[in-house]
Amino acid sequence: MRQLVVVPEIPPVVWARTAYAPILSFAPLPNQPTVPFSNAKTLLGQEFPCVIYDMRAEQGICLNLEALAIAAGTVQENGTLFLVCPMWDE
Repeated sequence: MRQLVVVPEIPPVVWARTAYAPILSFAPLPNQPTVPFSNAKTLLGQEFPCVIYDMRAEQGICLNLEALAIAAGTVQENGTLFLVCPMWDE
């Protein structure tokens, strides 16, 4: 069973997993390799124990459905998709 976890920011415990997890992001993160939403197709055919999908953008949030679907499809069984969305409650 896979899990979806919605968080307002990337928790420190998740940063420890980034060696094994791609981070899909609208904008690059400082000191972290990220996969831009436009390059999400490069992940097709791969599986990861966790994937981080960062929706944060300068002007609120950015949702790219194609990149989100690809990210969800790369999560291994018993893995976790972390959806970083600071405005989830709004």
